[in-house]
Amino acid sequence: MTKNAYYFSHDSNARHDEKILMLRAEHGWEGYGIYWALVEMMFESTDTALSHDKLAGISLSLSIDMAALSAVIDTCIAEGLFMSDSEMFWSDSLRRRKSKFTEKSDRLRKQRSEAGRKGAAARWQKDGTDISTVNEKPDESNAPHGTAMTDDSTAIAPDSTAMTDDSKVKERKVKESKTHTMGVRETLLADFDEFWKKYPNKIKQEQAASLWLSIDPDQTLIEEIMQGLDRWLASDQWERGIYQSPINWLRDKRWMDHPPKCKPKKEQAGSHNYQDDSLQDLIAQKMAKQREERT
Repeated sequence: MTKNAYYFSHDSNARHDEKILMLRAEHGWEGYGIYWALVEMMFESTDTALSHDKLAGISLSLSIDMAALSAVIDTCIAEGLFMSDSEMFWSDSLRRRKSKFTEKSDRLRKQRSEAGRKGAAARWQKDGTDISTVNEKPDESNAPHGTAMTDDSTAIAPDSTAMTDDSKVKERKVKESKTHTMGVRETLLADFDEFWKKYPNKIKQEQAASLWLSIDPDQTLIEEIMQGLDRWLASDQWERGIYQSPINWLRDKRWMDHPPKCKPKKEQAGSHNYQDDSLQDLIAQKMAKQREERT
């Protein structure tokens, strides 16, 4: 996603909306995808609307048949998902949301600008400089040639020093943050190593480690994961060699399961258990058989 890309709110249960269901009934999941692609294009447009005359270009950009595109748009308009006049079609809901988004963005931009101005003023005042005179030009009428420029350069120097100090503070904080992050990462990987040693199905270790880092478990959760792993190690399924991939096991939170335990092995009726025979008895039987063969 590019740095200048924006987002808009999207209801997580939109697929169950009555109007959306009618759209899906008519055009399937393809129609649902086309609908959201059109909404994104509307959001990016200046007036939050698309032109009926530009369907050929929209069809090309989405790599879909123009007839299918037109059919989806007609259904959206018929079901009230889009509004339309003779030239344009749009979404009233999207326009309301974009308006709120724009207002919030403008407000944040003004707040940041004001914070920056106050920060600059504070730095100037800390150095004992009147900020109201910073942009005033010195009187060069009675000054020798070159004097005015020297004074003006001197006036700028204190702020440069302040900005340098401020930069050093920021740089130190960034380094401290990186050091802390690296320490946390090393601790998490050490915990993952303990998990990996016990997990029987050792495949895709690198991907499993990345997933472990994304879960970012604290000590309590790590204990729960390891306890859940112990339950699976004692399970009937794993005893029979039927394992999940460690990635699926972590992603699906299988440590929360309580699988059936391994069933104890039972002796078959009438079978002879050689492990229970006395070693001396076996030797005696063999020697007796050898004596019989000699006679």
